[in-house]
Amino acid sequence: MEKLYTAEDIANVLNIKIERVWTLARENDLPCVRLGKRQVRFNRQDVEQFIASGGSANGAAKQTEAQNDK
Repeated sequence: MEKLYTAEDIANVLNIKIERVWTLARENDLPCVRLGKRQVRFNRQDVEQFIASGGSANGAAKQTEAQNDK
């Protein structure tokens, strides 16, 4: 079985705030695995696909900054 990562782990990898990771997961932009009602984990391959598809850390951070400037 492949290791699953927490939102905090993913935030560190992507160099974004953990709140942004939750937003991406909630909007189904970043696939996640739900373990019960409150636990969410992320698959490394899904995160790598997210990055490869243009959802890189820099892109996500710039999008967040743009939203905050409004």
